[in-house]
Amino acid sequence: MGNNALAVTERDLAGAARIQHRVTDLGAFESGIGTTTHISGWQVIFDGEEHQPEIDGLEEGDSVEFSSDGGASWNAIPPIFTEMGTYPLKVRISRPGYEPYTESGEYQVQEIPSSIVTSLDDLVDPTDGKITLREAISYTPSGGAVLFVKALAGKTVTLSDGELKITESIEIDASDLQGGLTIDAAGSGRVFLITGGSAAKPVELTSLVISGGMTAEDGGGILARGAVLKLTGCTVTANTGRYGGGLYADGGTVTVKDTLFEKNTALAGGGLQLQGGVMTVDSSRFLSNNALSYYGGGIENASGNLTINNSVISKNSAATGGGIDVDRGVLTLNACVISENSALRRLSPEDHSYYGGYGGGIYNYHGEIFLSNCALTDNEASNWGGGVETYGNMNLVGCTLAGNRADYGGGLDVDAGSGGKVNLYNSIVAGNAANAESDDVSLSSGAANAYYTLSSFEEWTESESVYSYDGLIALFTDPEKGKYTLRKGTRCVNGGSNSYVTSPSDLAGNTRIVGGRVDLGAYEIQSSPAVLDTPVILTGSEGLSAAYGLGRQRIVWTSVGGAAGYELSYTEDGIWWTSIAVEETSHVVSGLKNGTLIQYKVRALGDGQTNETSPWSAVKSFYVSPFDLDGDGSAGAGDYEAIAKAWMSADGGDNWDPRCDLDGDGFVGPGDFALFNINWLKDSDFVYPVV
Repeated sequence: MGNNALAVTERDLAGAARIQHRVTDLGAFESGIGTTTHISGWQVIFDGEEHQPEIDGLEEGDSVEFSSDGGASWNAIPPIFTEMGTYPLKVRISRPGYEPYTESGEYQVQEIPSSIVTSLDDLVDPTDGKITLREAISYTPSGGAVLFVKALAGKTVTLSDGELKITESIEIDASDLQGGLTIDAAGSGRVFLITGGSAAKPVELTSLVISGGMTAEDGGGILARGAVLKLTGCTVTANTGRYGGGLYADGGTVTVKDTLFEKNTALAGGGLQLQGGVMTVDSSRFLSNNALSYYGGGIENASGNLTINNSVISKNSAATGGGIDVDRGVLTLNACVISENSALRRLSPEDHSYYGGYGGGIYNYHGEIFLSNCALTDNEASNWGGGVETYGNMNLVGCTLAGNRADYGGGLDVDAGSGGKVNLYNSIVAGNAANAESDDVSLSSGAANAYYTLSSFEEWTESESVYSYDGLIALFTDPEKGKYTLRKGTRCVNGGSNSYVTSPSDLAGNTRIVGGRVDLGAYEIQSSPAVLDTPVILTGSEGLSAAYGLGRQRIVWTSVGGAAGYELSYTEDGIWWTSIAVEETSHVVSGLKNGTLIQYKVRALGDGQTNETSPWSAVKSFYVSPFDLDGDGSAGAGDYEAIAKAWMSADGGDNWDPRCDLDGDGFVGPGDFALFNINWLKDSDFVYPVV
C-alpha cells in the first residue's frame, strides 16, 4: 500500500529487504519472503564431511535456486563444499504472489579454532587450515594458553599486520621450544599491546624473544596499559619507543623473571619505564639500553613502586641516571650489580646547551630508595655522582660503591635538601675517583650518615664505627677486572655490625655472616683461609755456585702445597732487607761481597682467598768466601789444583783464571797462595748463629 518512490532505504527496521511484494509496505517492517526465511550456517567448521547451505522458513510452493558464479547461472541443486575455503554464493527464493527474494554472501568452510600455533605467517584466514599466532590469540579463551608445535623451535614470526593485542588473561608459552620463539615487528610498529590480566590470572609471556618493535608512541616492544603482566624467560631486544623502549608499563602490576632487556632505546627508559603501578623484577639483566634524550638508560621508575632482586644493570646510558632513574617513585634493590653505566652530558639540538651528566649508576629525584647487598661499580657521570646522585632519601645496607667516576662525588653525591638523608650501614664507599673534588662522597645538602662504613669521606653528619680508607691498602681481589670481592686481612673483614644485617645471603648468594661478624660491603668472605706451612730451608744444599766461587749463593727450600709462590728475603748488613718473589723452590742470590755475612729467610705466599701466607722461616746465614774455587763447600785440594794450573799467570795470559787472583793484583802468585793457605780446609758454608 506504499509508494516505492518514497522507499529511501534498502532495508526495513528488522534488516529485511524493503520491497518484497512489488509495492512497499506501510510502516517500519516489511512483509515478505525475506522476513520469513533465512540462510543458516554461512560459516561452518570443517570436519571432513560434505557441507551445503541450509535454508529455514520455506513455505509450500517456494522454489529455491543457487548460483556460485554471481548469478550468471542458477541451479536448483545446492552446491556441496568438501574443502576449507570461502565461496561466493547467491540464493534466490520464489514464492507465488511475491517478487523473488535474493540473498548474497560468502559461504565459508572454516578451520577448527585452536590455541596451538602451526604457522609462522602473520595473517587471519580462517579457511586456510593454518593457525597463526594472531589467530591463536583470538581463538584462546580467557585463562587459556597459546602453545606452539615443535617445528617452530627457534624460528621467527615477523609481524606484518600490526601489533598483537591481548585483552584477556591468556598465556603465550614457548618454553617447550628449544631456543624459544622470536616475535619480530621488523620496525613496522609495536610488538604487543596488553590491556588484560587479573591478579588471579595474569597475561603471561614465556620464553619469547620480543624484538624489532618501533613506534613514536610508548612501549616499542610492549605497552602494558593497566594490565597484570608476567614475563618469564624472555628476551626484549632492539625495540624503540618514545618512553620505555623495551617495555612501558602504565599502571597495573608487572612481574619480570629471568628476562633480558638489551639494546632497547627510547627518549627515556631505554630498557623499560614504569609509570605508576607496581613492578617486581627477579634474576634479570638490563644490558646496553639507551635513553636517547633524558632519564633512565636501563630503567625509568616514574612514581611507581619497583623492586629488583638478584639482577644486573650494566652498560646502559642516558643523560641522567645511566643505570636507573627514580622520579618520585619507590625503588628497592636486593643483591643487584649496577656496573659500567654512564650518564654523560649531551648537547641540546634546540639551544645548543649541554644538559645531564648526573648519576652514572642511579639518579634519585625525590624518590625513596633502599639498597641491600648491592655493588655499584665502575659507573661514570660527567658531572655529579658517578655511582649515585640523590635528591631524595636513601638507605644502603651492606653495599659496595667502588671504581665509579665523576667530576664531583665519584662514588656518591648527596643533595637531599632540608630533611633529606642518606644512611649507609656496613658499607664501603672507597676507591672512587672525582676529576674535580670528593672522590668518594660529596655532601651538598641534607644529611649523610655512616654506621660501620669504610670511606675516605670524613665529614659525616652522624657516624658510628667508621673506618678511614687508605688507598695504599688493596681492599678488593681484582678491581681492574671488575672483581670487588674482599681481600683477606683488610679492615672490611668482620668489620660490620650484625644488627644492621637485612638478608641471610650476600650479593653472591653466599652466607652473609661468617666468622661471627658480618663483613663490610656487598660480599662476604666465606671462610677463614688456611695458613700455609712454613718452608724449610735446606741449609748448605748445593753449596756455593761455581761462578768463580765469588759473590753467588743458591738458596734452596722445601715445597709447600697450595702455595701461589714464595718470597725470599735476605740482608748483607742486618738492617736493609731485600725481598724477591720466587715461583720455584730455589733462587741464586748474586752480587754479594766477599767476606760478608748473609742472613736470609723465606715464606710461602697465599692466594688471598683459599690460603693465607705462611709465617717466615727461621733466619739462616752463610759467609761469602772467596776461597772455595770449585764450589764443593770448602777450600781444599780441588781449589789448590786450580791455583797450581794458573800459577804465575797474568790477566789475559794463556793460563789466566780470575778465580785464583785472590789478592786482586792481576797476577796469580805467592800472595794468592798465602791467602789460600790461611783458609786451607775451612768450610765456606760456615753458618753463623741465627739472628
